[in-house]
Amino acid sequence: MKKLILLFIFAILPFFYFSLDTQASEENNEQKKVIITYKKGAEIKTFKNEKSMKVHRKFKEVPIVTATLSDKQINTLKKDTNVLSIEEDKIIKIQNQAIDWGVERTGAQFAKNNGLSGWGVNVAVIDTGIANNHSDLNITGGTSVVDYTSSYDDDNGHGTHVAGIIAAKDNDTGIIGVSPNANLYAIKALDAEGNGYISSIIAGIDWAISNNMDLINISAGSPYESPALEDAVNLAYQKGILVVAAAGNDGNNSSVNYPAQYSSVIAVSALDELNNLADFSSTGPKVEVSAPGVEILSTCLLNAYCKQSGTSMAAPFVTGFLALLKESNPLSTQEELRTILNLTTKDLGTAGKDNFFGHGLISFPNVTPVNTPDSFDAVATDINVNLSWSPVHNAKSYTLLRDGKTIYNGALTNFLDEEVVASTNYQYTIYANDAYSKSLASQLTVDTKTRKQLSLRTITPLYNNIGDVSPISYLSPQTIYYFENSGNWYKIHSWLGDKWIQIQDYPMITFIENTPMYDLPNNNAKIQGYIGPQSVKSVGMFENWFLIETWLGDKWVKKENVIYGLVNKNTETIRYDDITGLYNSPFSHSNPIQYISPQSIVSFESWNGWYHVHTWLGDKWVPGKHALVGPISQTNVSLIIGGVSPLYQSPFTDSFIMDYITPQTVRALEYWNGWYRINTWIGPKWVQGQHATVINQ
Repeated sequence: MKKLILLFIFAILPFFYFSLDTQASEENNEQKKVIITYKKGAEIKTFKNEKSMKVHRKFKEVPIVTATLSDKQINTLKKDTNVLSIEEDKIIKIQNQAIDWGVERTGAQFAKNNGLSGWGVNVAVIDTGIANNHSDLNITGGTSVVDYTSSYDDDNGHGTHVAGIIAAKDNDTGIIGVSPNANLYAIKALDAEGNGYISSIIAGIDWAISNNMDLINISAGSPYESPALEDAVNLAYQKGILVVAAAGNDGNNSSVNYPAQYSSVIAVSALDELNNLADFSSTGPKVEVSAPGVEILSTCLLNAYCKQSGTSMAAPFVTGFLALLKESNPLSTQEELRTILNLTTKDLGTAGKDNFFGHGLISFPNVTPVNTPDSFDAVATDINVNLSWSPVHNAKSYTLLRDGKTIYNGALTNFLDEEVVASTNYQYTIYANDAYSKSLASQLTVDTKTRKQLSLRTITPLYNNIGDVSPISYLSPQTIYYFENSGNWYKIHSWLGDKWIQIQDYPMITFIENTPMYDLPNNNAKIQGYIGPQSVKSVGMFENWFLIETWLGDKWVKKENVIYGLVNKNTETIRYDDITGLYNSPFSHSNPIQYISPQSIVSFESWNGWYHVHTWLGDKWVPGKHALVGPISQTNVSLIIGGVSPLYQSPFTDSFIMDYITPQTVRALEYWNGWYRINTWIGPKWVQGQHATVINQ
């Protein structure tokens, strides 16, 4: 296992601040590279009016541009109310010192024991770049903001050394960084000589904001203020990014450099092996914490390792330390993480915060790691996975991963993952977090359900449950997916939640006359054409309509115009005791084409209360409404009519009443379905059995 040797170096020569108040009294044509801070939205107007200005860079996040201007142009901009400040874009440089020693002093090994490695934390290193071929470094991405190259590869070595302190890999070779699994992003803002402009540092901060960095390390500084640089670090802090910077290498009697001196930046002083302040380290009330910074071993160019010293080395130690805290406190704000950092220190020097060590040496506590959730379960469908886990005592938050990617950081013990694909295998991992540890992983493998396609050609009812008869809504014709079925019931995802539809085997329907076809199944439907006598398979149904496939496309026909369902093919004798109509079709709205006198006839099929019979006009339909169907009993019993009773032509209460009969005794001729047929003065008629009493058999 690698030894935890954490490394810190380099100081930076001053940034220079150019003020409009210190301009030469006489204007000249000398061109100066400057940084212009402007009001948002005003830069386009300003530079359109100054065509001779050479603009180098406009930034995405901060309201700043860099340009090369003459004194005259500077004076012109000074009068522009859109311009807030102008400062000279001076060159900055790095510098090194060498003192022999190495430390394992910050307790970073305790963080490792507690499952922390900076995993998932995005760290931007604004420096000379990072060597992209070093076997002990894993660079996630980055950018170059210098003019001479688009590569963020390190051509100096300073940035590579800083990067190794933060996140050299834990791979049993070389060294190990404070947060070996942090995501390193290289922002090359300094050149091969270690020189760069203030505007390049600002460009690096701008990129870090745009690309969602969690931490920024700036191992560079200047004794002079830069309003533009202050605006940039303040904006980063407002966006939730912690900026760590070297206090400076100007000696113990000097003040903290910029940008470390800004209140939104964490200023770091350097210690030697005896926990004494390094003799080169800058000091002052802005020092927030201290870290090792003398003769620190870290990664160098040519896939090598070397020792360097400086507050430039102390700063990345703190940056890596914050990555550990960010991993174990994923819900904490930048202010909260900063507070945790300051509380996680060993007080040195004068009791309490002082100008040399700040709150003290950063020191990770040796604590018992938080427990792993006892249970971890999932319920999967085709479109989501509902995960839940048991709460852990003292856990502040939980981190959930899908296939190695964080999908949730939060205090809840459940999460609905809706970014899944049907019929796919996923591995989920849950961790519990407290302030200084991450639990061991609990994992489970989940297979999302298979979903299948279903084409709805017709308006389809939507039900809460299988077997319901009252729909809660309707689906229009469309292609849908179902993830569960039982018989011809299918469970789908709908705007009302998971619901059921029933796919029916729609019946054959028969047209027996020219029948109109419609575009819609409602009262606003328009006739699209006619279909002649034939039988077809319906493909859909909605309320009192059938959908059929035609040469004109899918069309709707009214149920009242077609024969559907079971047609009884049995031969049956039926009798009419009254004049009865003959119909071309067995529909209630049809009109009779002829009439038949009372008689018995034989039907060859029946449907929906109608009988199909042979007649002299061809096969016609007769209504079953007044037909005597089934056995008619011949009888010879005597009946006592108990009161004045109606005499009917047919044994149906809605048939014609032919007359009335007074109380008397009569003889019945026939009996059918609770009615008696008797001889009367107007011929055989029917009386209801409820009005008669049988007196002999």
